[in-house]
Parts: sequence; C-alpha cells; structure tokens
Amino acid sequence: MIDFVAKHKIKPVVSQVWSGLESAEEAFNVMKAGAQFGKLVLTLKNDSNL
Repeated sequence: MIDFVAKHKIKPVVSQVWSGLESAEEAFNVMKAGAQFGKLVLTLKNDSNL
C-alpha cells in the first residue's frame, strides 16, 4: 500500500488544522456536523516538561 501511495503521489486532503488539544472539541464538532471534506488535523506541541 505504501508503495502504491508513493508511486502515484497520493496526498491526503486536509480540510482544517487546529493547534493544541484545547481545540479538540471544536474539531470534533466540525466532524460531527459533517462540515468537512477531508482530514481534520490537531497539531500538538512538543512539551519537554512531560
């Protein structure tokens, strides 16, 4: 599968990107409403204090 994706240069469609877990509820509500066409992405920062 990975070879097929690489060979045909398939890229995922990203509908929207949010930063941080505090945005998870908003992202979930968008998903629940079906208001996206593609992936919903939450980016997380690297916290070295964990």
